[in-house]
This record gives sequence, C-alpha cells and structure tokens, in this order.
Amino acid sequence: MAHDDVADLRGVLGRLGWSSDPAMGRTAERVLEGWQARAAIGLRPTLTVVDLTVDQYVAFRAIGVTGMCPHHLVPYAARIDVGFVSTGKGLGLGSVRRLAEWHALPPRLQEELTVKLAEALSTELRTTVAVRVVGRHACDVRDGEFGVLETSFGPADQLARLRA
Repeated sequence: MAHDDVADLRGVLGRLGWSSDPAMGRTAERVLEGWQARAAIGLRPTLTVVDLTVDQYVAFRAIGVTGMCPHHLVPYAARIDVGFVSTGKGLGLGSVRRLAEWHALPPRLQEELTVKLAEALSTELRTTVAVRVVGRHACDVRDGEFGVLETSFGPADQLARLRA
C-alpha cells in the first residue's frame, strides 16, 4: 500500500469532516487493505469435474458470496442458486462455491456476476446452467433495510426449479 494512497484517502475523509473522530484513526489503511485484498484476485480457481453415471437435474442452493457495487464501492451480500441437467459431468459444491467467490471479487454489478457465473459453469459442464442471485445491497439502504435485487440467467424451466 503506497503512502500517497493512504494520504489521499485521509484527505477525502478530512474533506468530508470525518477525520477528527478517533474511531476513524486507521480507516484509510483498512479501506485500502480491503480493496487490495479484493484486487488480488489471482488465477481462476481449480475446479473438480466429476463423471456422473446418470443424467439428472442437479441444484446447489444458498451459496453465499460478497460482491462490491462498482458504482458506489460498497458491498453486497448475495445468495446464489445454481441448477443444471447433467450430461455426464458434474462439479462438487466446493468447486461451484470457489468459482462464485472468484467471480464476485472484483467490483461487478450483480447482473454481470449472474451471467459470468452461468457462462463459466456452462463451459465447464458442457450444458446449459441456470443461475439465480439474490443480493442485499448496502448502496440501497432505506429505513435501515438493505435493498434486495434478484437476477437470474438460464433456461426458464431450470430457473423455475431453482425458485421452487
């Protein structure tokens, strides 16, 4: 973390009138450390593709990730459901979770996260994949309640099964 970056962010906080609060002492460093951790995405995670002996509908539900709104640079927490009809290939829950977390790391709209995850899983599994994401957004707080956004991508019949 560059000293200039910390000084710049402290300057912004000062112009907002927040720098005199003792609780804000290391805020600039903590914010920049958090952003750097998200930026250190690294390589795409390794996925474990397994052979399935039967073609069947597979669903993973309530995979939790945190993303960051690219418009406001504040977090959102999302629950992701994934469904597909296997064609002899499948992924373990850990692989799906790691891929979802990796796609959620950079600042990205929830809508984009939904499509990118569906496309990545479709490529790995060689089948169509339905993805449903329900996010609670800190950039849309009204009366103490986070705004909720639901996005989905994939075949309608598979999305219906995810909502059931």
